[in-house]
Amino acid sequence: MKPSSTPPRAPRRWSHVPPEEPVHVPLPAPAAPVPLKPNWLLIVVIFLATALALVVGAGVLGYFDGLKDREERLQTEALEHYRAGVAHMEAGEYELAQAEFEEAIRLRPDFQPAWQRLRESQVYLEAIPTPTSVPLPAMTPAAEQGEGTPPPLSAWLAEARSLFQAGQYMDAVDRINDILKVDPNYEPALIADLLFQCYYQEALRLVGEDRMEEALRLFDLALAIRPDDQTVKRERELAAGYLSAIGFWGADWQKAVEGFSSLYRARPDYKDVASRLFNAYVAYGDMLAEQGAWCQAAEQYTNAANLQAKPQVVQKRDQMVDYCQRNVPPPSPAEGTGTPSPEATPGTPAPAGENAAALRELGLSGQIYYAVYDDARREYVLYAVGLTGSAPIEVFAGVHHPQVDRSGKRLVVRALSGVGTLGLYVIDLSAGVPPAFHLITSYTQDLYPSFSPDGQEVVFTSDRMSKRVWTLFTTWAGGEAEPRSLIPGQTPAWSPRGDTIAYKGCDETGNQCGIYLYRLADGARQAILVDPSAGFPAWSPDGTRLAFMSNRDGNWEIYLVGADGQGLRRFTVNPANDGMPAWSPDGKAIAFLSDRDGQWSIYVKRVDDNRMARVIALQTHYADWLMERITWGPAVKLLP
Repeated sequence: MKPSSTPPRAPRRWSHVPPEEPVHVPLPAPAAPVPLKPNWLLIVVIFLATALALVVGAGVLGYFDGLKDREERLQTEALEHYRAGVAHMEAGEYELAQAEFEEAIRLRPDFQPAWQRLRESQVYLEAIPTPTSVPLPAMTPAAEQGEGTPPPLSAWLAEARSLFQAGQYMDAVDRINDILKVDPNYEPALIADLLFQCYYQEALRLVGEDRMEEALRLFDLALAIRPDDQTVKRERELAAGYLSAIGFWGADWQKAVEGFSSLYRARPDYKDVASRLFNAYVAYGDMLAEQGAWCQAAEQYTNAANLQAKPQVVQKRDQMVDYCQRNVPPPSPAEGTGTPSPEATPGTPAPAGENAAALRELGLSGQIYYAVYDDARREYVLYAVGLTGSAPIEVFAGVHHPQVDRSGKRLVVRALSGVGTLGLYVIDLSAGVPPAFHLITSYTQDLYPSFSPDGQEVVFTSDRMSKRVWTLFTTWAGGEAEPRSLIPGQTPAWSPRGDTIAYKGCDETGNQCGIYLYRLADGARQAILVDPSAGFPAWSPDGTRLAFMSNRDGNWEIYLVGADGQGLRRFTVNPANDGMPAWSPDGKAIAFLSDRDGQWSIYVKRVDDNRMARVIALQTHYADWLMERITWGPAVKLLP
């Protein structure tokens, strides 16, 4: 092999350029050190922020701990009230039991056992013992009954059915509960169906008596058994709607119109909805006319006239239509806010002089006392008006429910304002102006007082002991002692003979309701008339007859009946509302409230020949006219 002629390669190098010498850049001389000043503002902010974070953190932890402790405390307290309620139930103390269950529910709204027990306590409270029903056999231990001897549950169920068929619904519920105490699982389908029917039928009965809140509670109990029952749901909606609409009566006429319009569309014949709607239309129209809203007022009067074409309403409608079409300017504040017609402001009685001739022809005397709500003063005002056509005289402010004694010198009234303590008062009309007065009861629930014939005592009705049971009480007219309870009942009237009290009530079973007499000597009660709608009995001065009001024929009218229950006859005949009868001192005539002719007025009508005259137009709209009263006494001088 020949040697290569190529010289050997030199070793490879990364760069053939020699490295440059480093360039030295002179650095500036260091500055003299500057002393640092602390930023106190920043330090304080950081400190506060840190402290706040710690506090908030601790607060949040404490808050949740507090919530947990509070929840545990509420659960413990609710359980204690529940157990106390159960103990009261077992002892038969149902009102105390109800209070304990309600408190448990307030503390824990989701406490279902308390809700269930509350319903049970309400059922017991609604039930009225039946003296004539089959007595409950005494339960003895199984060993004493004999082995295998069952309680007579089938007999109890049969009795419950019989009570239901007799219309004694809550007594039937009472017997069913006796069965469930012994065997909670006895014939569950039959028991549930019977309970449902009892609750539903009793609710309908209460609706007929205008006891809407109680009826709603029983509708709810029925729906708890059959939640999807459309009939019960519909009846409950109607009752709730009626109760809601009544709540706006006299306070918000627009909402009252809306409420009763809805009810009228749903069921025109439901209770007194048609009459209520008519009066609400008129009242709302009056209010709009007062404001100069002619077109809107015309619409309301038109709606009212479509229901009842009363002449006065038609006249108002035509006037408002004319004002609307001519675009008449509304009244200025200087002119006042009265309606275009020459009537008085609502709440102020209109002059009575126009009726003087008709009143004189009747040959009557005395003074009629009544109260109207004065919108401007925002209180009731008590007036007295004679039977001569003279203007009324203001007697007292802040009271209603007047009842005069035989002498005509004293009134017993219910105070709603202007006094330190609300309740019943006696006004002494002979003590000057303003008259002297003194308190005799101190409960706002005390209603419809009536003097005894000697003027020494007063009878009244109140639900002061139970919100579900109206009870008659008597007390001294001087207020010397606590009232004494007599018997369940409403709207009492003491007889002229002094031995009995007429009232609206029921029999011992809570059924057969109507006008009753209560005998003071032995506490016996006697039915004069069975009519659930009858109420407000008024004695004739000789004690032989009673006047009362009822809607037994489709609308509120006044009837007469003998004290022995004989001789029933209808005294007034008019499609409007007539009620609150008051006899004249000589027994020749009866005064009453009526909204005939489209406005509330007081009329008098002779008993012998039926001649009648209007005493005064009240120019007011009662929130609930069934909460009013008038009285007729001898003529007395009220002004010095």
